[in-house]
Amino acid sequence: MSFALASELKTDTCKKNLSQCIADLSATLTHTPAATHLWFHQKLTLMDLLFKAQEYNRLHKEVDDLLTLPSLPKRVEIHSYMYKVKLASQDEEADLSEYIESVDAAFSNMAQWDAQSIIDYATFQLYTGDYKKGSSLLLELETKFNNHPNSHIKKQIYTILGYLAHKQNDLDATLTYLQIALENAKKDDDIHYLVMAHYNIARALHFMGRLDEALPLFQDVILQAKAINEASYQSLTNLRIAQIAIKKKLPDTAKSAIVNIETKHLLTHDLALYNKLKLQL
Repeated sequence: MSFALASELKTDTCKKNLSQCIADLSATLTHTPAATHLWFHQKLTLMDLLFKAQEYNRLHKEVDDLLTLPSLPKRVEIHSYMYKVKLASQDEEADLSEYIESVDAAFSNMAQWDAQSIIDYATFQLYTGDYKKGSSLLLELETKFNNHPNSHIKKQIYTILGYLAHKQNDLDATLTYLQIALENAKKDDDIHYLVMAHYNIARALHFMGRLDEALPLFQDVILQAKAINEASYQSLTNLRIAQIAIKKKLPDTAKSAIVNIETKHLLTHDLALYNKLKLQL
């Protein structure tokens, strides 16, 4: 069983124009009988695409709407719970224990899950705070795919290993994993993931304090994101450029970056940083 159904979309549109892919799938959903197997499949795919596109407000509504339906298929229910945790993880007062326990129970027998589902569950640990558990799951999976040509799976393994290493303050391992993820992303023919992979490398260097290396990489990410009309990473990357520019006393660069940020693409902590940087200018 696999939760990350967005990976099954192999059309050129979905690889080259994420917003158009979302629009096409949304249109298809209006003609699909509700609550059928195909409809649920399409809904889960849409949720994954919305998360990839960082359209969090719409994703929140999709998840809540699904959870109001009676007799949800178990796969749909668990997938929705995962997103409830991901979307609410920044709210320190939110009680997510019920959702987390339900997901953990579903994954109690790891032998029944395929590689993609294990990656999803390991990614889920970024939001539960059990980073060692997530790393352990992926390191075990890594041994199975070490000599395997499946770059689609491998790029995800190393991306999430990088994120988990960062959460555990191992900055060197973070950069190493993300570099391997980038090499696999280059082989997988997904230009949206490639933008993210380049962003991740720049961000890792940023966290390491290697600002002179990070800044030009972020600026290159802007060009890549513009080339494919990827608005969310343009805003997120401009935020990082502004952050570095202020630290390096480059006010013109910082101002140019700030004015090109669309705040609807920022999560709570990044929005707070955006407001702080604006005040500093």
